[in-house]
Amino acid sequence: MNIPILAVEMGDAWMILPLGVLVVVFGALLFQLLWNSTVPDVFGLKMITFWQSFRLLLLAGLLFGGGSALRFNWNWNSPPNEKPAITGGLSN
Repeated sequence: MNIPILAVEMGDAWMILPLGVLVVVFGALLFQLLWNSTVPDVFGLKMITFWQSFRLLLLAGLLFGGGSALRFNWNWNSPPNEKPAITGGLSN
């Protein structure tokens, strides 16, 4: 009986984690840069910090993205929108 080791199966996911963190940090910094270079001049609002831009992006993702940014398809073999097959149950 072959029992897969969790570290081997999760190895790919743990390699993606630092990349995901970098993407989120870069996105927040880009949002902060764009906000601070545009919004204060156009609308007369204050400049924002990194953490304010991070929270605004998170809030916008939850409100307008339906939380889709927080969902991850761990089943690498199936398309993301495929419904799982129902198996088993009562049979005659």
